Amino acid sequence: MAYPLSEVYITQSFGGNASLYAQWGLAGHHGVDLRAYYKRFSSPYNGVVTVTAENGYRDPLTGKFASGKIVVVRSATYDWWFLHLSQIDVKVGQKVVAGERLGITGNTGASLGAHLHMGCRPIKNPNMSNGYRGFINPITVIKNNTGTSQPPVIVTPPKGDNDMADAADVKAIYELGPLERTADSAGVKNYTGRKTDLILKEHAGSAEYKRKVAAEARAEKAQVSMIINLKDTVAGLGKRPTIEQYEQAMTDLKTTGAELNEAQIALEEARNIPAVEVEVEVIKEVEPAWTKLVPSWLINAIKSIFKKEK
Repeated sequence: MAYPLSEVYITQSFGGNASLYAQWGLAGHHGVDLRAYYKRFSSPYNGVVTVTAENGYRDPLTGKFASGKIVVVRSATYDWWFLHLSQIDVKVGQKVVAGERLGITGNTGASLGAHLHMGCRPIKNPNMSNGYRGFINPITVIKNNTGTSQPPVIVTPPKGDNDMADAADVKAIYELGPLERTADSAGVKNYTGRKTDLILKEHAGSAEYKRKVAAEARAEKAQVSMIINLKDTVAGLGKRPTIEQYEQAMTDLKTTGAELNEAQIALEEARNIPAVEVEVEVIKEVEPAWTKLVPSWLINAIKSIFKKEK
């Protein structure tokens, strides 16, 4: 058994802020919040992944909805909940061992800043009337089941301190931060050991980020212009586009990198169904019974001639 992070700084304790959580019918915070600015986190126990939710998950025991990206791991005795994630690296049904990576912490759902919410609830007979929806203090559970080799638990982060990024943290900041790209070796070397908030500020103010924003703005403007022109073209046809016009429009969409969104919808609405399908349906409607006595290759040849003449 192990803590999910290499450094354990509790920013909100189990049972804390009772007056705040009273509005949700809780006696206090029903988990612990750990300081973790887009950091890798791992499973505290051997177990099986039972939940991976990209857009929230409704607790089957309480009916309450938890928002954001969520992972739940079931060990032999507990369900371990991890909330507000930015990335999920496991799948439902996957077996994991203590210390195995589950994902990256984040700021999704009902969260005011990147951190890791960890909840722990007994599988067998949880006390659903304990004021915490059956959850218990996960730190107590881990402390009672781990050796002295585990990192110390610090309840209040040192004043003015901030997370120092290791190489994996730097890579996560590159991928999930303003630049949204894979980190190069020089960047990893340059930023390892520096404070995460300073890395993010530097990335947000960099020339690379400004070029990225400008390029995205140009691409968006081009896409909007293309959609407008395409809609005008469709409107000018006065009827369904031909197969060639339809295929060319789809090619234009893919070439410009646009998603098949408004322009595709406009085309589909104008076309209803592809002309080839219409032609085949018409042929089927007029096919006389004698065609069943004619070889299929001859029927296909007749159909192809029919199409050309049209």
